[in-house]
Amino acid sequence: MENSIAALFFTFLLFSNALAGLQTQQLIDQICRQTEDYGFCNRTFHQHISGGETNMQGLAQIALEQGLENDTNTLTFARRLTQQVTDKDLLDYILNCISGYLEILEPFQDGLNALSKHNYSALVAHLRGTPQAHGSKCGAFAGAVPNPLSERNREMRILITMSLNAAYILSRGRV
Repeated sequence: MENSIAALFFTFLLFSNALAGLQTQQLIDQICRQTEDYGFCNRTFHQHISGGETNMQGLAQIALEQGLENDTNTLTFARRLTQQVTDKDLLDYILNCISGYLEILEPFQDGLNALSKHNYSALVAHLRGTPQAHGSKCGAFAGAVPNPLSERNREMRILITMSLNAAYILSRGRV
């Protein structure tokens, strides 16, 4: 009798964990299907979910934190590049891009603060201008040399989209 109760309890735990993981994946899919790279988006969430499960609030926090990390790391990298780059067009592009990353730093910080207070309309308001701010300063580089920021810029675009998608879902109460 005890063995069958233990087996039933164990089966229940496995089933509830699988169901919870499925629910988290459905939330991730809601966000990632609207990005330019579903794989990057999905991997980013799965690498940062503790315990394999979270809700939309947790996914928004992951997206914002990863956006902030990408932003600050790219700023450091780009500032180092300015000391090494000799191509004038590339240097101008990098300097312009640095200003774009600086411009979106505060909205991401303010967004995290709004998220922590469950103020989803403020979260959306803080993030709404970030695609334009980033895109207008860090868009395509048409110079004769390779753009050393292209992959970092692509990842930032995706992280901005992930953050905004989660913010819109939370603000509309569709969780």
